[in-house]
Amino acid sequence: SEKTMSQKKCRLFFLVSGEHPDLPRAEVKAILEAEDLPYTIVGSEYRLVTVESDLQALESVGARSLMVELCGRVVSEAEGARPAIGKILESADLSDFVSEGESFAVRSVRLGGAQRELRREQLERDLGKMILKEGRGLKVDLRTPKKTFLAILSPGKVTLGLVTNVREKGTIARRRPRKRPYFHPSTMPPKLARCMVNLARPRAGQILLDPFCGAGGHLIEAGLIGCHVVGADVKRKMIRGASRNLAYFGVKPEGLLLGDARHMPLSRVDSIATDPPYGRGASTIGSTPSKLLSDFLGEVPKVLRQGSFVCLATPKETRALEIAREAGFRVVESYDIYVHRSLTRQVLVLRLV
Repeated sequence: SEKTMSQKKCRLFFLVSGEHPDLPRAEVKAILEAEDLPYTIVGSEYRLVTVESDLQALESVGARSLMVELCGRVVSEAEGARPAIGKILESADLSDFVSEGESFAVRSVRLGGAQRELRREQLERDLGKMILKEGRGLKVDLRTPKKTFLAILSPGKVTLGLVTNVREKGTIARRRPRKRPYFHPSTMPPKLARCMVNLARPRAGQILLDPFCGAGGHLIEAGLIGCHVVGADVKRKMIRGASRNLAYFGVKPEGLLLGDARHMPLSRVDSIATDPPYGRGASTIGSTPSKLLSDFLGEVPKVLRQGSFVCLATPKETRALEIAREAGFRVVESYDIYVHRSLTRQVLVLRLV
């Protein structure tokens, strides 16, 4: 019955990092679409995304996202500015979540200063007592519990969830650009590179291309989620650097090519995630960033399967939206990321129609 359970629609929660208002939520949706999992977004407010989907969604998003800090199943929700905590377990059947005799702990997190009148330690104790009252021989274990319940305090609501997947600590720090054998200052941090790969919606086993691969940041992230990766760059030293970086993280590329993204020496790929150079510490091959983008997008239909996605980052002033539409792409999503006073990056998700 494990399979039927995983196919049963459940209410799931995803607690995301707060570094961008929209990207973490967009990444959750993109992963569910890439993995072909039916879903409905039920709620989305500040770092909490609630979804109706299969249990498989927790595994897929937990394994692929670096912006999701933890996720799990919703046990119950109490609405209102001062929710009635005593009623939070009334509608829940705990036998769906904990087995006889299991140990558990209750933790809590407050999002953005919400529900100030609820003291977290008190709330954790109260919920713990209520769960114990349900009988079933459960016991509290704060150090190594078998199950962890999490009370999420958000504006107008308290969500009680059972945590199933937690992002491993230190995974991102180990892949920071400066920790790699080959460092280049224009390299994108792993969290954003992984998010862009996910927004391009590849599945494990498919081919993801980065035609401006630089030191290989996007290729590392795509390789780590099981994609076959191909990179190209006009600079030989970048190809050598990317090769060292990929080997360091155990990613074996299908190919790293010395080549110009305006004349791609490839036949067919399933998705593209890339950060074309824009002259700040990265060469634009004697072209303007807008012209380079236009030439590159004009070339994409020769290598990308129809209906597939491109995710690219570009400075806002390059007019990327217009260029993409002129090149025959549908702009699916667009996000602005403020980097510093003279640079706002735009992350675009395009679909080849």
